Amino acid sequence: MPTPTWDGPSVSPDHVRRAAAICHDTLAPALEADWSIPAGPLTWTCRETLDHITDAIAYYCGQLAMHAPSRRPSIRNGDPAASVSDLLDSVVTSAGILAAVAGASQERDRAYHRMGMADAEGFLAMACEEILVHTWDIAQGFGFTVSVPDDLAQAVIHRIFPWAPTGCTPWEAQLWCSDRIELPGTGKIGQWGWHGAPIAEWDGQMHAAIVFPVEV
Repeated sequence: MPTPTWDGPSVSPDHVRRAAAICHDTLAPALEADWSIPAGPLTWTCRETLDHITDAIAYYCGQLAMHAPSRRPSIRNGDPAASVSDLLDSVVTSAGILAAVAGASQERDRAYHRMGMADAEGFLAMACEEILVHTWDIAQGFGFTVSVPDDLAQAVIHRIFPWAPTGCTPWEAQLWCSDRIELPGTGKIGQWGWHGAPIAEWDGQMHAAIVFPVEV
């Protein structure tokens, strides 16, 4: 098997809970702000992006719980009546549900994702990615910074971004792999995609599925 760029621990249910707490605590000071402004590089508003985080995690919960061999209908798709405070709480709640589903899963369990048939660890890592990077998007809109501990970002990039560059912090590498920032000598990656299947099945290639700017 090809050697991933970064070593790291397995992504655990605790990692996704920590990612959700970072999202909540980073964005809670903006409860009274204008959430209709764009979220960083996205065409979505800050509110739409926050809602999307829970949509994505809920989708992962359904796929993993059902061991789905193909895409199942989303079990949640927006909540126009929810307050921003409710949406922040829903990120924490949905992350807790995914953590519980993943914790009850067997090592052999797989479910469909368009970026690879993922196991429980893969869904946890993808959820961390969605939470942390979209928190960064929203924070860009409000002029906030997002602080992600090295061990959390390193676990994520080891699992789903094995091609991540070195010579920078793990969080910088994760943002670069997500096409959010430039790194010295590399520019921006120009696309966003990850390896969803177990790391032992990585083929040594960089995977991409999304090209920015994302359209609603």
